[in-house]
Amino acid sequence: MSELNRKIFELTLAVYRVTDIFPKDEVLKRQIREKANEILSLVCEYDRKVGENGARFLLAKIQVVRTYLGVARFSNLVK
Repeated sequence: MSELNRKIFELTLAVYRVTDIFPKDEVLKRQIREKANEILSLVCEYDRKVGENGARFLLAKIQVVRTYLGVARFSNLVK
């Protein structure tokens, strides 16, 4: 497993641990996990030939997760 794959895998596990404290029926919990899973699968499938556009695509998805977590924080779901 490459270093990037390992780090994204660890971040995905961290997302699951954080979202475990959300209420069971919280929609944001599902959305954050789905996006984290998308990122993980994209990194695992990532081909270096994709280049800069592929990297920007991944960064955009990561920013979505960060934004969702920000919404969760301001909604008092997490600190």
